[in-house]
Amino acid sequence: MRTIRDALAAEHPIALLGLVSTMLEIATTAGDTLGERHPDADTELVHSFADVDRLETTAALRVIAAITGDDQLRVELNAEVARRRPYPLPSWLEHLDAAEATAAIEWVHVQGDGDDIVIALDLPPSQSFTFVAYVDHNLHTLVKDAFALPFDLEGSLAAFRQAAAHDGSPGAEFRPLDLATARARIEGALALAEALPAYESETWPGFRPLLRWVLRLLPEGGTGYVHATWTEEQQEDLVDRFFTSPYAENLPAPEWFARTVVRSAATFGVEHGGDAMRWTPVTVEIIMTTWLPDVLSGGPMLLAQAPDVLQRFVEFCHAERDLPGPLRQETVEAIDLWRPVYEARRKQVMHEDMEQFLVEHWRQQLEILAEEVGGQHVLDTLQPISLPDEPFDWSVVAPEDRDVVATVVELADAGCEALLDVEHRTACRRLIALAAAGDPRTVFRRKRDPKRLAAGAVLAVGRLNRSIGAGQPVMVRELTEHFGLKTGVRDLERTILGAATAARDPSADAPPTSLAVLLTKIGCQRIVGEREDLLTRLVQAEDGIDWGNPGAS
Repeated sequence: MRTIRDALAAEHPIALLGLVSTMLEIATTAGDTLGERHPDADTELVHSFADVDRLETTAALRVIAAITGDDQLRVELNAEVARRRPYPLPSWLEHLDAAEATAAIEWVHVQGDGDDIVIALDLPPSQSFTFVAYVDHNLHTLVKDAFALPFDLEGSLAAFRQAAAHDGSPGAEFRPLDLATARARIEGALALAEALPAYESETWPGFRPLLRWVLRLLPEGGTGYVHATWTEEQQEDLVDRFFTSPYAENLPAPEWFARTVVRSAATFGVEHGGDAMRWTPVTVEIIMTTWLPDVLSGGPMLLAQAPDVLQRFVEFCHAERDLPGPLRQETVEAIDLWRPVYEARRKQVMHEDMEQFLVEHWRQQLEILAEEVGGQHVLDTLQPISLPDEPFDWSVVAPEDRDVVATVVELADAGCEALLDVEHRTACRRLIALAAAGDPRTVFRRKRDPKRLAAGAVLAVGRLNRSIGAGQPVMVRELTEHFGLKTGVRDLERTILGAATAARDPSADAPPTSLAVLLTKIGCQRIVGEREDLLTRLVQAEDGIDWGNPGAS
């Protein structure tokens, strides 16, 4: 009762509406993962409220009467509420039957992962709110979440924009949607969601009864989602186009196996999202972790090449769709991100020794991390120290390179000052100096755009310090936007790093310069944290402990 009383006292109606909706959902689907309705379960809940004549139960009955789809139950509940003493209910609750849906829009991602369908509602005499249903297109177009916002339509749109800006979400836009279409789309996606195990969030599936009520406020007659169909011939034509494109040149796998991977990827795209060419970080995660490891067969060395083939196919699809460069790069990076999980999953499918695989995997990850900073000794002895604000070292720059190097330094300085900080600026100056000393011919004596060279240097320093990239303080697209570039600079990042590590001290037989001199204090702390995490995981794997659950034994 206290929970209902608190919801009644809340500033906005969605507190009580959401609470009662969740109670109804729990009562009608208790113990059923598919969310199928249990006959008479909601009647039992209603009777428990009807047996107690209180303000709280009266308010709950009033909400149930308004949002139920059972006309007979609505009549009975309204009669019960009318029979009771006149409790001081909020005015909006007295007028809940007069609620009206006034507008709808959709928040659509350019890559098509999903849509937020936003419906504006008015509650007489003076309340309003918006109801949002998230429709996921990566899993057969189904409702994956639903929630309410205590704002009118304009306030909710502002909240979406603010959240997108905070998260760095690229390529989303609002589109107007007529109410009938909104109903048809959500109803179709809801029907599929109810046939599958429910995804759970703070408000879903608890707000499912409330969503059904909102849908009944919308007009019928709209058209639901219509996905383009892909015939087998169209899929095979896509495969053939890929293998006659430059993206299929020098593939790391035999063509027969590469064709198997590409056909499998196209089939996945059609079956899961209705589009063989739509590739996003989310679809990459799904195919790498739940599809390719299960459907492909072959030897370990052959299967290890599948992600590389997938990457080429994804790049081909993005090029044909003319997707913006930053979105392409984030998707491609997701393949590397999920590669360890793919490897683990395929090893499991092949019934190989998972414990030994994990030992080898974490050792390999440690080796990769050590190589990144200049060797195992360097990794073991890293000490986080702030980089000073130091000038560029012109002593290592050949006279013929001074003009182009000066331009690159100036542009990189401006990039660091706009996106990062003084430590990163020092690190970039050091990197450019190392490249000028190590292999200036490859970097500065070719016809290259100085803006791209500067962006490549900033990207190299930012990625080394875990400051730029997916999930980091600065997104790659922010970097490319600052430098006014339309495509990524990963190629120049690798070129500059290669030139820098070719630099040697004047003494004979000195090893290549360690990139640890480019680490900021925070960047060094992050790498030390990665080192300690990998060491812990390695010890757990060697001891046979579940690496995903450090407390297990």
